[in-house]
Amino acid sequence: MKNVHNLKKAVCFCFDTMNTIAIEHENNEPLKECIDLCHEIERLMSRFKSNSDISRINRSDGKETLVDDMTVDIIQKSILLNEVTYGSFDISVGAVSSLWQFTSDQCDVPSQWQLDEKSKYIDSKKISVKENRISIAKGMKIDLGGIAKGYAADQVTEILKKHHIKKGYINLGGNIKVIGSGEKGKGFRVGIQSPFDLSSICGILKLENKFVSTSGIYERCFTYNHVDYHHILDTDTGLPVQNSLASVSLVTSNGTLGDALSTACMCMGFETSLNFVKGYTQDKIEVLFIFRDGKVYWHGEPEHFVFQTAERSEHKSKYESTIAR
Repeated sequence: MKNVHNLKKAVCFCFDTMNTIAIEHENNEPLKECIDLCHEIERLMSRFKSNSDISRINRSDGKETLVDDMTVDIIQKSILLNEVTYGSFDISVGAVSSLWQFTSDQCDVPSQWQLDEKSKYIDSKKISVKENRISIAKGMKIDLGGIAKGYAADQVTEILKKHHIKKGYINLGGNIKVIGSGEKGKGFRVGIQSPFDLSSICGILKLENKFVSTSGIYERCFTYNHVDYHHILDTDTGLPVQNSLASVSLVTSNGTLGDALSTACMCMGFETSLNFVKGYTQDKIEVLFIFRDGKVYWHGEPEHFVFQTAERSEHKSKYESTIAR
């Protein structure tokens, strides 16, 4: 992150990642509120915490579970986004995602029988919301890993608005919100991780008052019997998504939307997700696709993305021919 000098910063570990919030303000009170809120959202929404709302729903055996207002809000938004993406984004994937051990040292691959059996429970249409009571079909499990950080970024943004913060940024594990226009009004410069070399970036986004959310095959992954596996799962098969994409970064005005849609676009593949973004009318979306062969495609304002010459520089000519507006 560049163009962010002289900001007060707070760092915390939650959502299974390191998070940073930085603001221009005379005291640290807004930062404390933001960090407390992040921990509260994790307490409510993590499927790995036994007393979270989500864990209680997942243990409910089809019965109604009384939950917090924020849990209701994110589940309602998730159901809507499932409809919007024609099922590519689905929080009811939990029965399948719980078979995989991407967050531990264990690298076993579920059997095809296990995947087929648990995939039967993926269906957001069977999630019921009645005021503050949530019920799901027996056998179903909810997993908010594809949307919770973006939702938290939105909630933190509201706190910063309340404190009239004019400049700063939120970075929740790759879900980034920039506030203001950076130093000297030149915009914040946000580096996009290279999927091929985690010590380098492949390009820089220039942003003002926007979110950027990235999903990729290089995070939470392992190799087993010479086959690579990653955590973005195909809701039809229960297996990691297999297509030409290595990562997708979406620029939006809403973090919840961007987090969910970056996951959905990885699942849809390039052509389908590009057409989806072009046809989406509720927000102006810019998107950066990075392909497994190193090629790059930017759909957005040309001045908002700068290609970074790196180990895949032989593909720069391809990049230059695939900037679309």
